[in-house]
Amino acid sequence: MSKKGYSRPGLFGSINHYDSNGKKVGESCPGFFGGLNHYDDKGHKRGHGNPGFWWIQSL
Repeated sequence: MSKKGYSRPGLFGSINHYDSNGKKVGESCPGFFGGLNHYDDKGHKRGHGNPGFWWIQSL
């Protein structure tokens, strides 16, 4: 069973996530230090993603 749906760009760099019926199921917004904050359809924060710092890993 695979997830079906799509994502579209929103305002101010956000990404809106929709299910296969076109119902909004979440949103990802840019964070303060370049990561993404993930929210569900009711606006509750559900997680975050941080960018990898390649320059720290190469030290």
